[in-house]
Amino acid sequence: MNSIRRKILIWKLKHGDEYKQQDRPQVHALIIEGIKSDPHIKYFLQFLGRMSSLTIILAQFVPHEISGKYGTSIDSSYLQALHTAFLESMQFGKDFIFTYGPWGFLYGGYDPGTHSLALVIWIALSLLFWWTGWKIALHFSKNGLLSFIWIVTVSILAGLTPFQNIDVRLTEFVVLLLILHFYVDDSHLTAGQILTIFALSLISLIKFNFMVLGGGIILLLGIDTVIRFKRFPWVIILYSAGILLFWIISGQKWDLIGSYFHYSLVLQAGFTEAMMTARQNGMSAVIIFVILSVCLCGLIGYTGWKRHRYIGILPFAGFSLIVFNAFKYGYVRHDGHEVTAVLILLFCSLAMLIIYTSELRVDERWLFRSLITGGCPELSGDLTCK
Repeated sequence: MNSIRRKILIWKLKHGDEYKQQDRPQVHALIIEGIKSDPHIKYFLQFLGRMSSLTIILAQFVPHEISGKYGTSIDSSYLQALHTAFLESMQFGKDFIFTYGPWGFLYGGYDPGTHSLALVIWIALSLLFWWTGWKIALHFSKNGLLSFIWIVTVSILAGLTPFQNIDVRLTEFVVLLLILHFYVDDSHLTAGQILTIFALSLISLIKFNFMVLGGGIILLLGIDTVIRFKRFPWVIILYSAGILLFWIISGQKWDLIGSYFHYSLVLQAGFTEAMMTARQNGMSAVIIFVILSVCLCGLIGYTGWKRHRYIGILPFAGFSLIVFNAFKYGYVRHDGHEVTAVLILLFCSLAMLIIYTSELRVDERWLFRSLITGGCPELSGDLTCK
């Protein structure tokens, strides 16, 4: 604050102690300039931004269900069954056949026996998201305020849980891993990538479709490691080891993981025929979603081409897989699940926002602005009308 006082004192020596109403902007400008030049204030604001964003993330992610609150819907019933299965060490693939894994209780619901563990795990995942989010934000933008706004926005979006669905929150770790590998840590395997891979291993045992999605993404990362860096694809080993580790920690027998995988594939394969629903005049929302998805993936492919040339097809394939997974989730059962699909698409767009602004020229950013300001309100309006 001494630099601010000096600037104001110098101004007073030049203009006198009294200043008129029209002189106030000059004094305010001196104060702002002093704040920017004072390292102590700068570090304090950075610390305040980091801690406030962490508080928002923890508030969004950490479970806070009321003790003894149990729902009567089908979703609440199977979530409660997942808590019971974990507590009683039921063997998935033998005693418990479902498309959720042994860590499925982390998806939602409440049980006194699992609440403490769920609390610890979600705090750890929140810290990981906070750390990697700031790493990505500051890599592409040196503006601390814009980085803060970006990470708070994607955090709030990822924390939305329509109809108890947390797929947006789980998808975020897949997106963060893609961005870390292809755009931030572009030459070596870092601690952030390793921790995110282990987080993805855990998420794969929460819900089976994330094992399919995560396995596809890890395969793309492994191919990139072999072709571009001429190194052994340790990402595949880490992901596989993480799945086996969390499988055993949850009390499962290691030789039943193949059975769980088989039965989950069988159930997943019949999902479209068994659960397909449509709503009247719903084709317009499907068409808009497809158009926006093509635009988003096209922009990702273009930025990938500018950075990696032919290897850019790998991040394009990764985001296309994420968007396709969201499309199948939202529009096979077109009865409210499309809300989550739209949120995932919007999250992917906002997650790539900083990359677009740093990779694309000013005259190339019009398409991305059209994607956010034009298409997403159309989808939101359609969902609101529903």
